[in-house]
Amino acid sequence: MKNIIVLTKSLMSEQELEQQLQQLDCEVYASKRVLEQCLYDEVNLNLLRSFEIILVSETISNNELSWLLPAIKEAHAFIIRKTDTDLSGEEKRDWKKQGVFSWIKTHNTLEELRESIDEVVNRKNAKTLTSNIVALRRSNEQKRFSTLTLTHKERRLMTLLFQANGSTVSREELSYKLWGKAPCNSTLTQLSTLTNKMKIKLAEQGIYGDIIQTVWGVGYKLMDDFYDQVISDEVVVEM
Repeated sequence: MKNIIVLTKSLMSEQELEQQLQQLDCEVYASKRVLEQCLYDEVNLNLLRSFEIILVSETISNNELSWLLPAIKEAHAFIIRKTDTDLSGEEKRDWKKQGVFSWIKTHNTLEELRESIDEVVNRKNAKTLTSNIVALRRSNEQKRFSTLTLTHKERRLMTLLFQANGSTVSREELSYKLWGKAPCNSTLTQLSTLTNKMKIKLAEQGIYGDIIQTVWGVGYKLMDDFYDQVISDEVVVEM
């Protein structure tokens, strides 16, 4: 179960979000009082550190968010911003520098929300695993793609991402090529599970860093950290 605190100015406006998060087996605590404490320099870090995710409501202005971030990021939780507007790539990069991990829409589907929560869980698992493998060090010698230990389905997914050369591969394309059908709840859940398992397996094989990125609502892509550590073989996708 994931523990989430929602910082908001209006508890009523968060009811739909709370219900969705509870459906995803999350324990949710929405609070106006904690927000006010943070805004008035009375941050209770011990309280905030008991949550894995701090979700900042769209009822909080960007100026207030800028004021909040230096304090709440000391809780070392993942900060997710709820927004009713689309942000440009540059805007997202600026907010990430300030400590925002990801974004959700004001009116999102359950599937979109699950993807965002899964991204947090996957990142947390990867960090934990990396810190636990303290005896291992990254080798200067790159690994060959063909030597990676993956299941058949994992290898097919990794091949599709690998051949995209850092570009995003859509969920639609992955669903059709892996299962031969349009995306549905089943295939999207399997995609999320596969990427999570691959991150853990890659870390166990000495491939560290930000490897696979979930592009919210779109698909997945391999990051530079992967290409820095893995070199290409002759890769063929079984169609």
